[in-house]
Amino acid sequence: LRNYPWRSPSTGAYGVLIAELLLKRTTAVAATRLYNTFLEKYPSVEYLSGATEEQLATDLSPIGLHIQRAKTVKRLAVHLLEATNGAVPDSLEALLKVPGLGQYSSRAILSFGFGQPYAVVDSNVQRILRGVYWSQFDDRTPLKISQRLADELLHRRRHRQFNLGMLDL
Repeated sequence: LRNYPWRSPSTGAYGVLIAELLLKRTTAVAATRLYNTFLEKYPSVEYLSGATEEQLATDLSPIGLHIQRAKTVKRLAVHLLEATNGAVPDSLEALLKVPGLGQYSSRAILSFGFGQPYAVVDSNVQRILRGVYWSQFDDRTPLKISQRLADELLHRRRHRQFNLGMLDL
């Protein structure tokens, strides 16, 4: 997993945003095959917002859920263009207002794209935390509890490595 293109700090926040959109409900291998081509065709929010849903659906078809994904990408792009003049927000509060982004994607963008210390928790990270803290967690433990624990464990200067390590496990 270390060699995926969005793992490079050079992709910036927009590159991480695109990666998060491509990675939703698909494998990293499938997203990787599409990532560079998609980023070349849509190098900015302006390009995304200028595309039709049909164009986006065609371009997203290799990773599945292309109609749903295209609608989400279009709404996200239009929102960013109107709300931030096309810039990817650099605060959790602002990112959570963007259609199609939740806690996980927003925190990933902040950590990997902006270099801000935010813990990234998905179901796999939650499973790791349950394994380590088994006496305090079970399968019904809410995500917000796992998020709080990951936030406490997060190394502030090496948050990116911490998040990548947890995701790679």
